[in-house]
Amino acid sequence: MEGKTTLSLFKHGRILDKNEMKVKELSLLSKTILKTLDKASEKYEVILDKHAGKKRDNREMIDTLALTQDFANKLKNQNTYELKNVLLFISRELVDLLDKNRTEDIDKEKQILIFKERVLEEALKLRKNNSKKVPLERNHAEAPLWSASSPAAKTLIKIQKQNGELVEERTGFRKILYKNQFGKYLTSTDFRVFLGLQRLWELKGGTKTFTFHFGELCETIDYNKDGGNYELIGASLSKLITTSIIMEDYKDPELKKSVRIEIQNIFQGGIVDKRKKIAEITFNDYLHKGLKENNVVRINLSIFQDLDSITAKLMYPMITSLLKDNRELELDDIIENLVLKDVPRNRTLKRIRAALNDLKQYNIISDFEMIREGRPYKRVRIEPTEQLLESFEEGIVVSE
Repeated sequence: MEGKTTLSLFKHGRILDKNEMKVKELSLLSKTILKTLDKASEKYEVILDKHAGKKRDNREMIDTLALTQDFANKLKNQNTYELKNVLLFISRELVDLLDKNRTEDIDKEKQILIFKERVLEEALKLRKNNSKKVPLERNHAEAPLWSASSPAAKTLIKIQKQNGELVEERTGFRKILYKNQFGKYLTSTDFRVFLGLQRLWELKGGTKTFTFHFGELCETIDYNKDGGNYELIGASLSKLITTSIIMEDYKDPELKKSVRIEIQNIFQGGIVDKRKKIAEITFNDYLHKGLKENNVVRINLSIFQDLDSITAKLMYPMITSLLKDNRELELDDIIENLVLKDVPRNRTLKRIRAALNDLKQYNIISDFEMIREGRPYKRVRIEPTEQLLESFEEGIVVSE
């Protein structure tokens, strides 16, 4: 099920009391953020104990500021929605505490809660200020490469060969033949890695072949540098390297027309050393050419991460590219492009509507209207925001 979890005020037909509400609300908050704040608090307590009974001096303020910055940096890649939820919870805890009789223990607890608030506020500020816009080649944004759902069992039987290779004809805003050697669909996680590689291409001088450490890619796509994320990156790179396509209507930016391209691996070559966390990637000719000729849109990585659902995450780059030329889109094309044809249409339309509302909330689109032909919805008219229109003008900035 897509979307954010909401808090219910009821349990077994009765309203929850204050303590039950607190426990339930706490259970819905990000465990990663809470654990990080607990570690920060432990270190802050050491500072408080060191300076207990003394007049507050510059050393204490410098240590506290350094600790705040350190843990804000650890949290800056977390989801904005989750950070704000934890901040709201901490703020309410502080208000409740201030209602109690003042004691030395309460004073210390108050200082710790205020410290947690500052860490979260600084993390949100860093997240906003450091938001990255990365290039995305438009043919690869508009083609049905990225899947918002897994294939149904009956579909898998049809498209998977005995050797495990998956072969599937896909339509939508592009017609492609999709192949993966190991029977894998490309997901929103793989898309994020793909996006980051185009930014690395830009940072490393725009050469067709480039080498990088997994940590560099983590920095590019706002992942924390840890074993779990390195494992995710290694798996995504393997999937991308073993995926190939035939695109029936590749739009050539130089010829200004659509052409059919023969089978192309997404990456023409790739060597991944998962032990050393190093990879060498060679882009295919068409991806490299599209980037070189500035056939790109720019995607805001913070917004991509913050979007509520996988459907919204994959619609964001697709719509960003398509709205450059067209404000009215066929709903069936959107469904096909998201590889959602196995999902009942009424559920799919509900997911698309929710995704569009999410894009509206994040100021990607200003409004949309689902248009009927007879009873069924057939098209959607979308109005871009100024922010989106500006992204059409931002091109490639290759580092020397």
